[in-house]
Amino acid sequence: MDIDDSPAPTQQNDDINNELLTMFSCMGTEEKDNLVQQFQYVGNEPSQATAKFFLDMNNWNLQAAVGCYFDYLASTRAPQMKVLKSCTVGEGESVTPNTSFTVSWLVQNNGETEWPAGTCLKEVSVQALDNIVIPVPALAPMDTTKITVQLVSPMEFGDFITKWRLCTPSNLFFGATITCVVNVCESGTLALTQQLNELHVPSIPTTVIEHTSNTSTNNDSLSGAISNNSSSGADPPPSYYANHNVIQQQQQQQQPPNTADEEMWDDVL
Repeated sequence: MDIDDSPAPTQQNDDINNELLTMFSCMGTEEKDNLVQQFQYVGNEPSQATAKFFLDMNNWNLQAAVGCYFDYLASTRAPQMKVLKSCTVGEGESVTPNTSFTVSWLVQNNGETEWPAGTCLKEVSVQALDNIVIPVPALAPMDTTKITVQLVSPMEFGDFITKWRLCTPSNLFFGATITCVVNVCESGTLALTQQLNELHVPSIPTTVIEHTSNTSTNNDSLSGAISNNSSSGADPPPSYYANHNVIQQQQQQQQPPNTADEEMWDDVL
């Protein structure tokens, strides 16, 4: 009879085996950065921090992390956002290099829940302007608000492209991605247009006055104009009274003297 002299398994060996099994279950062909990028393609394009959180919670198992993420979204009503229109002054104009300008959008909360306090607008494109965070008010359902972002154009010529998304305090992105494309060139006028708009310079209407020697024709035309305005119930323009007084003075100067009155005064004298 053979006798097994090998030591009996201990609790320590069991712990090591369990740890190895856990490590092997977490191993995959993809690195963590690739898993994070793949996770960000799902749902509402979650942020990198959100992707890492759910992947780490599920031992970097992509399938389990995605399922957990959707379960979380189903249990909570995610906020919604819709872009109504662009409010940028000088929309479509180019901008000169290294120039400050602003872009604006009118957005609406088209969801059923109020946006949480601390919601902000973040830049999410490849260039990642992390230093720009625009606070957004806690908007009630169906309410609207205007979001304005101040940017500085790059030194290089070409299209300056930025992408923006709303983000909750828990780094959950929601709503549509706002893409802003501004062309940068030497002859850009966008900044100048916006500066003039801030000055609120009113446009000055030009009035052309035609002078003619026929005073009777002017009088008839003015009388016709005031007749048409009176029939329509509108008041005559202010220029009518000024021109009418001038015409009356011209008519008085052109009237011939009354010879009968002059002869009567000669007899008296």
